[in-house]
Amino acid sequence: HQWHLAALRSCGLMRKAGALMRSHKLVGALAPAVFYAHSQQLGYAYLGALSGVFFALFFSGLLHRLTWRLHKPWLQTLWVTSHVGSAVVLLILLGYHVYVSYAYR
Repeated sequence: HQWHLAALRSCGLMRKAGALMRSHKLVGALAPAVFYAHSQQLGYAYLGALSGVFFALFFSGLLHRLTWRLHKPWLQTLWVTSHVGSAVVLLILLGYHVYVSYAYR
């Protein structure tokens, strides 16, 4: 969702980005249920890091309304940086997770 949102915004398609934002928030809200269905424990080593980054991304998404309600530009910049940054790190760790899971089959 995040990369699609960025592409729509860079093309100037704000209405489509707004419509996608609603589904982005819904998917984010349901993410812990998907995590629990996939794995009931946080794991060790890189799986612990993957779980930590996943929940950091989730909780930073929950802070979205609070940061925008405070109207502090530095706080909004910090929020966007942490949310997007943790999404990038999550994608890297997810790629490694998929590689490891298929390498040991």
